[in-house]
Amino acid sequence: MQGTNWVKTANELPEDGQWCVVYVDSVMLDVACYDDNMRCWQGDNFSYNHESISYWLALPPMPEGE
Repeated sequence: MQGTNWVKTANELPEDGQWCVVYVDSVMLDVACYDDNMRCWQGDNFSYNHESISYWLALPPMPEGE
């Protein structure tokens, strides 16, 4: 994944409440928010246990003026 900023969850976790693109069970991508207290990831329709997510990527800032 050259040229990306994917982070391995075994090495680092995002800040509590941070929304990220997540790589779920080495199968699919989703957008989820990390919950440090519950040690899980909350998506719009699903929640994932900590072990289900192997990599995460911080979302870019929203565009200005939109």
